[in-house]
Parts: sequence; C-alpha cells; structure tokens
Amino acid sequence: MLVRVAALLVPALLLAREARACEPDLCPGVVAVLELAPASDAAIPTDGVLVLKAATIGELTPAALAGRTSLAVTQDGSPVAGALAPGPFAGLLIWRPDAPLIAGASYQVSGSLTNPDPSDGCSEATIPFAFAVQAATGPTAALAPVELAVVETYFDDPVLTLTTIVCCNDAYPGDQQMCGVSYGATWSKGACAATQTRGYLRVQLTGKPGVDPASAGQWARVLRQDGTVVAGGLATVFTREALAPTCLAIDQVSLATGEVAAGEERCFGEGVALGLRPLDPAAALGEQCFSDLYTCEIDDDRWDPLRCKSWGPDAVPPGDDGEAPPEEAGCGCRSVGQGGGQGVGQGVGLLMLLGLARRRRRG
Repeated sequence: MLVRVAALLVPALLLAREARACEPDLCPGVVAVLELAPASDAAIPTDGVLVLKAATIGELTPAALAGRTSLAVTQDGSPVAGALAPGPFAGLLIWRPDAPLIAGASYQVSGSLTNPDPSDGCSEATIPFAFAVQAATGPTAALAPVELAVVETYFDDPVLTLTTIVCCNDAYPGDQQMCGVSYGATWSKGACAATQTRGYLRVQLTGKPGVDPASAGQWARVLRQDGTVVAGGLATVFTREALAPTCLAIDQVSLATGEVAAGEERCFGEGVALGLRPLDPAAALGEQCFSDLYTCEIDDDRWDPLRCKSWGPDAVPPGDDGEAPPEEAGCGCRSVGQGGGQGVGQGVGLLMLLGLARRRRRG
C-alpha cells in the first residue's frame, strides 16, 4: 500500500532531525566498550551459538571488540570448551561451543572487558560481567526466508532553501540552522514559495524470523537494495528512502553456520513522481502577494533586501518607471527603512510610486 504524505507534515520531520542533530557528544574522541550481554533473552538451541551484543562508544570493529573481551563458560562449575570470535555485524560477538549444548541445562558466563585508554566519566579500564544462559530442549529450526511486511510512504517535499524560493510582501528569509545543520529557509513576514519540489519514497520493510524464539535468536538479517547489501544486523525492521525506482529484499542469515535464506525482492517507485521537479511559485502564492515576486542575493545566510530583483514573466526590469538604480533601491517593490541621511526621502517617494505601478499591473 502506498501512503501519500502532504508537505504540511514536513516541519514535524524537521523537528525530529533537529533534535538528533543537537544531541551532545559527551565523550568526544573516546572509543570504548561499556557492556556485554546476550543479544536475546531466548534459550540457545542445542546446536547453536551464544550471540553477544556490546554497548560501545565510538567506532569499534567486531575484531577489536573481541580483542578487548575475556570470556569463560561453565556448566555446574565445570569449564565448557568453546571459542570467542567476532560477529559479522558491528557490536556482535559469537561464542561457539566445541560440542552441542546439553538440552535444558543452565550455563554460567563470566569475563571482563578492557579499555586500553579509559576516560573519566566515559569508560573504565576494566568492566567485569557475569550472567547465565539456558539451553533449549532441541536444535535450531531449518533456516527459512523472513515473513515480509512492507509500508510504503510517498513524500512530496517542496525544497525551501534560500536559492530555491521566490517571495513577496517584504519577506526576506534566512537559513534556519540548528546546531550547525541547515534545515532550509524561514521567514517571519510576507510570503514565499518553492520553485522546485522533491518526491521520494520511504519504504519500511519488516522481516519477521517466523520461527520459535530460540531459533530466531540464532539468525540475523541483511537488507539488499538493487542486489547490494546496504544494512544488516539483528534488527527485523529496515527503512530506506529512494529518489528513484528501486528494489529491496531482506535475507535471513544463520549466525551459527553462515547459511543465507534469500528473501523476496519487492520493487518500488515505478510510475511515481520521484526526484526533483519544478514548481510554479506564482500559482502557490496565488492572491497573497500585493507586490511583485522577487529573489535576493544572499549575505550572511540571509537574503539582502538591498540586492533583489523581480522574478517571473511579469518581472519589472531595472530602471522601469524611472526608479533609482538597483543598487540603490533593491528590486523596488518593498519599503525602504534600512538607510539614512541625504536622499532617503527621494528614495521613499520613488519606491511608493513604483509600488503603486506594480499594484496596478497585478490588478
């Protein structure tokens, strides 16, 4: 099913992005492992592996994570032979027993994590851990493709930047920024409209393992886009945005054997208006404008009111109606008030006459 979302919802999306952009980095430059625990609460199949997930700060590869981890497994006080290895995805480790687990038995896992460069308030040099895991009563189910569900949403998002809008009625927009990230143009008076829009799809794919929890805990998933793996891990939900038609599939992967069950490929975007398309800002603004439409040059992330020009097929050429040169009068359709000194009264009179002339044109 294709859901269409109007542009009115875009500000809510921007607020969420702004919140993420402003999340402070409390431990800049720190790379550390903080915690290690079973990736699933489910029991481990008798022919399975112990899948461990780490909480980390910074970029830490699975191999580096394994190098910082010391681990031992016992059952009723007796050591259980096995080997710890890096997982296939970030933050994952795999402990593989040398022999099948005892059905229904409880196993104790203990060890420590080491951070060679501890940081006050961010990481400790050594972090001990201990927990118990339970063996299931039988082996892992046969690997199978995921049970796929899809939600497809279409967005038509006008591009509101300082270079892709046209304004009227004394609107002089500035670049809206939050924590150093630009989120487009904003203005407090007048009216503006975009000259182009961006159509894109947001596709959410959910791949349920479709088996008992113990078996599901042994499997991961990878997302393929047009045949290339673009994401992977223990997640069952993946989201992609597309500006052009694309095909997506979720494959299910056994962490114990590496076996892959290819998922059904679904294609999206055919016959849908995707990518950048022109808009008519005059049609969008309608009868809101009593001045001509205009654009301005940019100075310090804002439109400069003194360096504007009329826009569109009815644009007033510079010097029309005998007004002052462009460098003195902007585009001539807005009020003066930025300057002072000799000649201000003459400039105001010229702009008022020009404004009346342009109102007559629009009428």
